[in-house]
Amino acid sequence: MEKLKRLFSLNPLEIVYLIPALLLLIISKLAIIIIPFNSLQKNFQKLTKLKATAQVSEKETNLKVNSINRIAYAFPFLGFSCLPKALALKFWLKNYANITVNFGVQKDQQNQLIAHAWVSNTNKIILGEDPNVNFISIWVWQ
Repeated sequence: MEKLKRLFSLNPLEIVYLIPALLLLIISKLAIIIIPFNSLQKNFQKLTKLKATAQVSEKETNLKVNSINRIAYAFPFLGFSCLPKALALKFWLKNYANITVNFGVQKDQQNQLIAHAWVSNTNKIILGEDPNVNFISIWVWQ
């Protein structure tokens, strides 16, 4: 019931953005599960190849980031972790310059390697920021 109250407290534009966010997250999650990573990488980069050099507006970026986060938090059982969220946002913002998906690693307290994905706009993290950890970027998709 609380989730419904929050949904109705959104403005109409925010509600409209939830639909493509859900679809992109589902497609991203399925692609990660079904497609081998090397193929996913090649095909994803072709799909998101820079088509325009325009700068995305901060308002549009915030609407899309918030929509993806709202869907991911509303449906935690669907496993929309950092990678599907990053891929969905990158695809959604594919027509804009300077949007990158970053992959990073760090060691946890048990000295195990853990990975994280985040999205940046001109080196500013717009999705996936975790202030408590310092992931070292090892790979960037333009």
